[in-house]
Amino acid sequence: MNQPKSTQVMECVSHEKKFSGLTNGFFSFDQIWTLITKVGAAAHKYGATTITVESYIRSCFDAFGYTGNVKCTPNTLWVSLTDTGSKNTREDSISIQNDVDLNKLAKLGDVVSKIKTGGIGFEEIIKELEQVDATKPVWGPFSILLSYIAVAIGLPGLIGGNWLDTLIGPFISIIVYLIVFSSTQWKPLFQPLLPLIASFVAGGLTAVSYFLVPQLNVVLVILSATAIILPGYSVSLGIGELVAGKWRSGVINLSNGLICMAKMVVGSMLGLKLVSLFLALPIAPESITAIDSSWFFILFPILMLGLIIVFQTPKKDMFWVLLASTATFSAFLGVAEFAPKFVAAFVSSAIAAVIASEWSIRTKRPSLIVLIPIIVLLVSGTIGFRGLVNIVGGDIALGFEQFSETITVAIFMMLGLMAGHLVKKNPNYI
Repeated sequence: MNQPKSTQVMECVSHEKKFSGLTNGFFSFDQIWTLITKVGAAAHKYGATTITVESYIRSCFDAFGYTGNVKCTPNTLWVSLTDTGSKNTREDSISIQNDVDLNKLAKLGDVVSKIKTGGIGFEEIIKELEQVDATKPVWGPFSILLSYIAVAIGLPGLIGGNWLDTLIGPFISIIVYLIVFSSTQWKPLFQPLLPLIASFVAGGLTAVSYFLVPQLNVVLVILSATAIILPGYSVSLGIGELVAGKWRSGVINLSNGLICMAKMVVGSMLGLKLVSLFLALPIAPESITAIDSSWFFILFPILMLGLIIVFQTPKKDMFWVLLASTATFSAFLGVAEFAPKFVAAFVSSAIAAVIASEWSIRTKRPSLIVLIPIIVLLVSGTIGFRGLVNIVGGDIALGFEQFSETITVAIFMMLGLMAGHLVKKNPNYI
């Protein structure tokens, strides 16, 4: 865990303050600063939204009776703390690399709840935070590999693919996973190239498969194989933060998502183009019947299982995530039958927010555990990816229409989440 280095310290060592309900009775200014920055850094590190991180830190401000300020962006956390009695002030800016781990985020939420309610001392809090950070992943490397395969199996049937797409995509997804897994050993200079390299390989392998099996839908096979690294969550989160007035964080998240998507499109097109120099690829895929909609109730759980695993969702929460996502996506499909997709996104996300809030209130756990897989599901980035592919391929009108649809759906989905949380208020919505 990142250890903050203070940039401004003003006589903050000797002051101690008593808090009712806390087992050790006294916390020094330094101890409070340590707890607050550790909680904030941990929440940021485990993939919490900027709103979540700021909410956690403000909860600590209230619990300890101090005033302070916090600002959060996708890569930086800035915190200041002031004791109104002694006027001691401390502030710091912390750079953090995050990765979504819903299991650790859930455990961190439990620690924050203990801080808010009292009955736990400084040493106990530090120990619990260290235990959370040392928690081994719920799902190991082999399970993550299976999640890539599961998503590649489940996705084509939900977006108009055929059985051959469903057969070829999982094999290519295995190669994509191996590239992603190996990227942790790359030098930092090359890690930003991961989306480009993974998509390049996926595009090349898909092109070879297309030469051998001309019934394939090339774009859908690439999408299914690389779906887990699509930046749907980043795009959705960025738009949501812009809607909530978090301009800087929103712009950064949205820009990062769009840049990642552009890298994937360029990589895929380069892979296809390279293979086309050596193999005579069919101009258009041979017609083949798409997967019947009756397979939805088999393919959808497989897809969701993959998302549940890749986000390290706690095993005890799997049923509720699957239940909420099924209700949400069913509502989306039902409303989309007679209304525009942005209306379906609004209604279904509002339902998701109500379900997540009810679950969160009953379990006293962060609603993000349920919501993150649903957000990725509703705005997976697949339409935006296809839009950019069409733009690069010369069909600018269709490309912009598909790409703008992704942005519109994401906006109305975030509005739906806000509406749902107004209907079912939840103190754990963070």
